[in-house]
Amino acid sequence: MDDSLTRMPRVTLQRLGLAVSVLVLLNFFLSLQDVVKVEIRLKRRHHTWVTHNRFNDTNSHIIKSDNNTSSYNHSQDALRPKYHTIESLMAPINVSAWHVNSTEVLHWRRYITQYFNPEKDFTVLKSQYKVGDTVKYEVSVRDRCNITQQLHHNMPEVNPLAGKRFRTCSVVGNSGILLNSGCGRDIDSADFVIRCNLAQTLPYVHDVGIKHGLTTMNPSVMAHDYRFLDQNATVKARFVDRLRQLGDSIFYQFAFVNKNGRDYIQWTNEIIVNESLPVKSVFPPRTCNGMIRKVWSRTREFQFKRPSSGMYMITVAITICDEIHVYGYFPFKEDHRGTRLRYHYYDHRRYSTGGLHAMPEEYRALRMLHDRGVLRLHNDRCRP
Repeated sequence: MDDSLTRMPRVTLQRLGLAVSVLVLLNFFLSLQDVVKVEIRLKRRHHTWVTHNRFNDTNSHIIKSDNNTSSYNHSQDALRPKYHTIESLMAPINVSAWHVNSTEVLHWRRYITQYFNPEKDFTVLKSQYKVGDTVKYEVSVRDRCNITQQLHHNMPEVNPLAGKRFRTCSVVGNSGILLNSGCGRDIDSADFVIRCNLAQTLPYVHDVGIKHGLTTMNPSVMAHDYRFLDQNATVKARFVDRLRQLGDSIFYQFAFVNKNGRDYIQWTNEIIVNESLPVKSVFPPRTCNGMIRKVWSRTREFQFKRPSSGMYMITVAITICDEIHVYGYFPFKEDHRGTRLRYHYYDHRRYSTGGLHAMPEEYRALRMLHDRGVLRLHNDRCRP
């Protein structure tokens, strides 16, 4: 043995052994980290495949229900989505043989109300707040919405949908598929009409109708369609005229979602008070989008990043309507004939496929609900 090694202090040998042990452990953890990274990468690939194809997950077609009364205990083949391509999604819908399936509607109504009950979750009430209170935003959680005098004045004392049930409802989206559709008369024939994001009805009455039962307003839409209304008298007059067209129908303002819409919500409520407009303003609670997201994510059948306003209103409609007809919900650049479509029927905005919402996946859900008789989806002309 080397005499120099035997003469090394015991403390030095201990330190050398400790260093070797640390290097071994470090090498082990680095290897483990590489394995974890590979697993994460594989999971991400699987998630991406499921999200973008969304058609072949054989274990994702059972609704989780607390009372285990799901009506979807069919065979795997019966549950496998038919709409596995864009072409199949865009194809014309066979409406001649469609009829409402009251059993399925009742099942979905019971399922939805486990997570979203319109009797108590549809709107906040005036009694819940006082002027000067603040409410956390759903998205901008570090910021708060101030309950101003005008906002509090417009809050409902009672839920306008409490105890309501409608035989037929039309839910109207804003897709360019509605332009030249001639669906206005059919839409207005429903007992209750729901419209999204304060979309214009004039001069498109022949295609979209004029009847208003409930109209939503997302502040982000305000920023595009009524920008600078506080500075431009023409824009403000156009906005006031649009609100006047609502009559005394329900006006659904998403006031507690994001601080970016704070000014538009404030201006809107000031206008309603100052102009003495008869609309019935309602304000969904800050947890509303989370409730609706939970409804669809827990089916394990659909992959929504964040349900759109249209999907939100369709969810509400299932809980209060016996027969639902959905128009203007078609998230594609052209129809099955190859005709180019506008993004919205009422403007020339550039077509958008990104953003917060998984629109093709929502449309796939609507086609499947159509097939089950829960709702009737229209994606073609109603009349010349």
